[in-house]
Amino acid sequence: MTDQAPDGFWKRQRRKSVFDWINLASSLWPRLKSLVYYPLVFGSFGRGSILYRPTFLGNPRYIHIGKRVTILPGARLEVVLVDRSRQPRLVIGDNVNLEQGVHIVCHHRVVIEANVSVTGFCSIVDTTHPIDGLAPDAKMGNLVVDDESAVEIGRGTFIGMGARILPNVRIGQGAVIGANSVVTRDVPEFCVASGVPAVVRRQRRMLTASAVPGNSQQES
Repeated sequence: MTDQAPDGFWKRQRRKSVFDWINLASSLWPRLKSLVYYPLVFGSFGRGSILYRPTFLGNPRYIHIGKRVTILPGARLEVVLVDRSRQPRLVIGDNVNLEQGVHIVCHHRVVIEANVSVTGFCSIVDTTHPIDGLAPDAKMGNLVVDDESAVEIGRGTFIGMGARILPNVRIGQGAVIGANSVVTRDVPEFCVASGVPAVVRRQRRMLTASAVPGNSQQES
């Protein structure tokens, strides 16, 4: 059986199209940077993770990326230092995928747990800009409220394209957030939420333990 493995590998290579090889070639530089450079500048950068052409990286030493994470082009990963005594923390767990154009800004704590999928052009922020008590000519976009707001996204969550996750939100394990939704409050685990602002529409229908492939309730 072992001598058949190389043949199978080379057959798979021969079946690749020209576009497959072009995509592979275009990923070589991001893979090299992810192997050699990013582990030096991030707080941590897990084995097997890859970051493609980010739009902006801000204070990456406060960003921790798990294993087998894929971050597609156009991502903005930014930690904002509002209070120098604060140690902000942006955590992206194992096996997470962030699709193109995802925008994450953290000034206190943003945690994305394992196996989360964040589709294209979503934003996740724990920051708030002040609107009151400012001078008439103040630029609000340069100011961030110094508080302990946070965002937490539970394991296995799916966030639809263009969704916005705002500060002080906890999304439970296995939740689904509809496309273009604006999440302003907590979403319970295994629930589907959508809308502006997002509201819970229903609970997901889950497989029972006995129906999961590979599970058996029988005694040996």
